[in-house]
Amino acid sequence: MAEPIRQPAWYLVVPNRSHLAVAASILLAGCTDPPTSPDSTEGDATGTTDATGDIADTTAPPGDDTVADASDGPGQDEDSGDDATGHALGTVVLAEAHVAGGGLATGAVQVAFIPDASSVVAACTETIAGCRIARAPQCESGCGEDQYCGFDPTCHSACVDVCDAQCEQGEECYFAAPGLSACRERDVFDAGAVSFSGTTTPITLFPPYVAEPLENGAPFAAGTVVTVEASGATNAGFDAFGESYTTTTFVQTQLAEIGVDEAFGDDDIAVRWSAGRDDIAIAITATASDRGSGTVTCDADDATGAFDVPRAAVLAALGDRPASTLSITVTRSRTEVVEGLATKGMLANAEVQAEGWLELTSRSSESWELGECERGEPGCVEVPDCHPLAQDCPDGQGCYPTSEGVSCAVDASGELGEFGDACRHANACDPGLWCADAANFDDCGGVGCCSTFCDLSSPSCEGTGQECVPFYEVAPSAEHEDVGICVIP
Repeated sequence: MAEPIRQPAWYLVVPNRSHLAVAASILLAGCTDPPTSPDSTEGDATGTTDATGDIADTTAPPGDDTVADASDGPGQDEDSGDDATGHALGTVVLAEAHVAGGGLATGAVQVAFIPDASSVVAACTETIAGCRIARAPQCESGCGEDQYCGFDPTCHSACVDVCDAQCEQGEECYFAAPGLSACRERDVFDAGAVSFSGTTTPITLFPPYVAEPLENGAPFAAGTVVTVEASGATNAGFDAFGESYTTTTFVQTQLAEIGVDEAFGDDDIAVRWSAGRDDIAIAITATASDRGSGTVTCDADDATGAFDVPRAAVLAALGDRPASTLSITVTRSRTEVVEGLATKGMLANAEVQAEGWLELTSRSSESWELGECERGEPGCVEVPDCHPLAQDCPDGQGCYPTSEGVSCAVDASGELGEFGDACRHANACDPGLWCADAANFDDCGGVGCCSTFCDLSSPSCEGTGQECVPFYEVAPSAEHEDVGICVIP
């Protein structure tokens, strides 16, 4: 009895357009009030006071047994996180994001100021194979009706009280005492009007610095000088300043060349880009069929132009569940830090540090997404279970074309099936041949006749007038790039 046809996996190879919105939302975060920690009392914020005075939760969501990684929190890099005397912090970010393979970039801008950089809570991350992973907290016993599952200061999962007081506009919820929600006036800490020169489009932001994504391309040119000027806060915040910095160069990658077999295989994922001189971060978000997801982030040396993302880290991002989609983003960034700026004013709920530091950042991101899809869906690319040139199917089967690619099928050629024999079905030819339309022969006695596969690297065809042309419009893997078919063009 013949073995059943092996069914291949099916994947959709598509450009990733969703990060643009994600990138913009990250850059423009801080516009809503997250829950406040039950430990909070007046003057003890658990996050970052943003431009509007909101408390922005900067705790990333990994599971238990994680470590605090200050590099993931704003203002926590080597230049700005080690000041023992304390400082206020301003962050200015110009960013662009684009899809691998070409297209228009989408820009974004972020401006925010906080009165005390030490109030930033370092992100909780887990390190796997040298890369960082954030996962949702796990409260196995469940939490109360007025609680949510979060993290304690040591990055262990814990049930946290929800701050649920009904506050008016301009107010924020806080805990006046453990378990007692109350409202207080929202602190405002800013630098007045902030305007940019040297950008590709005029940009001026006013407090609270909420900006929409820029749909007409990157807000900066590569490697140019941009000047940012602030008029100074009316009340509490930074005094007026004017500072210039040099932007990063645009990142260009080879992400579109990553095949589904490499993305979803067992080996490390090879990521390549045109080398530069700034900082590179590679983020891979893996999503399972149940829509659960996890992200692994790896830092790389820009000058090398190459990094292999450990498969162990990708698997750990989903807790070893199989991924149905992978979104890969390579981000190049450049940050310059200005110290010694002046601040002024007082706040009711936070201390204003006398010295201000300003982080001036530019980012360029390129992304690509590979995902599982339904068989027959437009753009769905087969992950072949065989190779037409190798004919590596079980005995009695051949590697034959299907409407979406190739697959192993029973050899139904019988006594016929040689080159030039008439055929009506894909597997009515001997293994190594395929049923081509009669128009591909100068003399075919049926609706179709058996023709050969060919190797594009050393093309050779048997039929008169035939040429070796690519079988795939887009090869599903590097191993299939040389697969051709003999036809009359």
